[in-house]
Amino acid sequence: MGGNLVSKDSNQAEISQEIHHEQVSLLYSNIPSTLIASVASAFVLMVVQWPAIQHTTLVLWFAFLCLSLLLRVFIYNRFQKEKPSKNDVQRWENYLLFSSIPSFALWGAAGIFLVPESQPLYQAATLLILAGIAAGGTNALSVQPKFIYIFLPLILTPACVMLFLEQSRVTTALAIVYILYAFFLLYNALSDYKSHLTNIRLRIQSKHHEANMYQAKKRMRINEARLIEAEKIAHMGCWEWDIVSNDMYWSKETFHMFETEPKQSRPTLDTFLASIHPQQRDQIQAALQQVVNQQQPCKKVFQIQTVTGSTKTVRCIAKPILDKTGHVVRIMGMIQDISEQVALEEQLLQAQKLESIGVLAGGIAHDFNNMLGSLLGQTYLARKETQGNTQLLTRLENIERISNRAAQVVQHLLVFSRKDNAQQENFNFTHFIRETAHLNAAAVPDNIILHQELESSVLHIQGDSSQLQQVILHLLSNAVHALKETKKPSIHIRFELFVPDVMFQQQHKVDDTPLAHLSVQDNGCGIHNDETKHIFEPFYTTKEVGQGTGLGLAMVYGAIQSHSGIIEVSSVLKHGTTFHIYLPTTHIEQDNMAQSISLQNLNVYTSQNETILLVDDEEILRQSLGEALQSLGYAVVVAEDGQQAVDTFRQHQQNISLVLSDIVMPNMNGHEAAQHIRKMNPNMPYIFMSGYDSSQFSEKAELDNSILIKKPMRIHQLHHHIRQFLDIPANKA
Repeated sequence: MGGNLVSKDSNQAEISQEIHHEQVSLLYSNIPSTLIASVASAFVLMVVQWPAIQHTTLVLWFAFLCLSLLLRVFIYNRFQKEKPSKNDVQRWENYLLFSSIPSFALWGAAGIFLVPESQPLYQAATLLILAGIAAGGTNALSVQPKFIYIFLPLILTPACVMLFLEQSRVTTALAIVYILYAFFLLYNALSDYKSHLTNIRLRIQSKHHEANMYQAKKRMRINEARLIEAEKIAHMGCWEWDIVSNDMYWSKETFHMFETEPKQSRPTLDTFLASIHPQQRDQIQAALQQVVNQQQPCKKVFQIQTVTGSTKTVRCIAKPILDKTGHVVRIMGMIQDISEQVALEEQLLQAQKLESIGVLAGGIAHDFNNMLGSLLGQTYLARKETQGNTQLLTRLENIERISNRAAQVVQHLLVFSRKDNAQQENFNFTHFIRETAHLNAAAVPDNIILHQELESSVLHIQGDSSQLQQVILHLLSNAVHALKETKKPSIHIRFELFVPDVMFQQQHKVDDTPLAHLSVQDNGCGIHNDETKHIFEPFYTTKEVGQGTGLGLAMVYGAIQSHSGIIEVSSVLKHGTTFHIYLPTTHIEQDNMAQSISLQNLNVYTSQNETILLVDDEEILRQSLGEALQSLGYAVVVAEDGQQAVDTFRQHQQNISLVLSDIVMPNMNGHEAAQHIRKMNPNMPYIFMSGYDSSQFSEKAELDNSILIKKPMRIHQLHHHIRQFLDIPANKA
């Protein structure tokens, strides 16, 4: 309360200052007219009294009066030039008062020195002029009473005194009339003062009101601008539906959301409903009717089609507004464009789905690799035992070939699930693309026109050439299949250097490092929008039954991901599909494309009856792999988990020359068992096997004198790795 009183007193003081400023300003504004009237009256008085008064007296009086008036002119000019504030106006009021007193006194002196004795006519003339000066001056000074209180006595008192001193009835009567006239002027001046004060207060109030209105409009414009900007940032607009008139109000952002302008269309409920997706229109119309009937707000998410044909997903909130009788007369609402949010949610859901499928694929691949390893081991033993039977050997070779193809399928699953690290090296990607495109051109039917636009400059990448070759083959195969019903089929392969722009960088969270861009485009049947979300899922295919496994594009997706690349697909139904692949380039060329040495050209290794500790939790794999090793001349000691391997090694460590161990096992995994065994024999050679995750070796334990091989193993490859450890003196225990 005390704060409110202080604020109120402060406002009153400020208003009083403004009133005072207006009063002084009016006094100064009247100076020109009063000066003119004063000079004119003085001149008339001098002319009238010229025959009756000494000329010297008249001239001196007129001269002094003019000098006093010049002082007021000087003060007036300074006031107009400086335009003092309301805090400084008191000083200028004092200046005016003190500069006016000499002229007031000189006019009063006229009642003494310019009233000739015994000449009633000349006396009457002087008194009339003084009365006119008194009336005009009182009117001009009525805005400030203190000036009147000084002005009237100074100008009229001397004349009254002179009239009383003559002691005649006529002069006495004139003196009394003069006094009554002075009170009359004072009464009128005070009445005018009240009127002036009222007018000044009204002007100040009007001025304050205009200022407040201006500030209110300014704040309203600022708030409207803030609201418009906030709606723009949030992709949110407001709307209102008048149920009685069926008119609708849309905010600027709402018009922007529907991609139209207020001048182009007048929103109504019908135009609003017409923009809603046909499959959801009845539902939204029913929801609005429910808001009216139940008088409860509602929230809905639906799709709209803008005037330009684009589709957006929006969230809409509607709230009923009731009149005094409790009936719904208006509905106010908010509408927000959540298309980006929905797209991000779908991307997240898709990524989670692919990750879940990847985990499942990795688990299946792990078990399948163990079975394939056992199958290849048994096939190897059967081939050794059926030497000379050509027909049976051919069938066993077919079984081994089918098993190897099955192993490739498993490898594709592991690549998709990102559970397997591709063997990547730096190589000339430009040369690779040219060679691969040339080799795969033979797989394209003659009726399909194949266009190639290949970059001439040399681009190097870090990658697995065999995987990328499979990627290109799968994309070409898909393109060929999509062109079956096309009259003029064509495939366009484009390879170029791509520098990511700002939009690409923001979309894919990459920097401006140049990328190798490969695109495969066809003019075939295209893919429906709903299907493009699933084409990279394993076992999802748009082909007819028996025409595809659904693993091709899943492998492509996994391969590109394992190369830290980006893959995009754009498709228009009945117009074709384009796959875009972006791979990071390397700046330093490394010659890592050394020729691999085939195992068939290696020297034949023979065992020396060394003992191998075989550790695996799969019994059938231990059995088949153990028999295969024994057939090669090795003594085999087996263990079914890591703990049993440690115990077995402790008993037979003097005889064991090498440990062949799985990684993922119950009780104790292969890495932990290796650490215990290395404590007993730090130089013990170690071969890890994994049918699941080859990254576990590098991430969890890096052991010297050890390698990691993938399941399923070819027996001759395993034998080669074993001899590398046992036949090199530096690696012997």
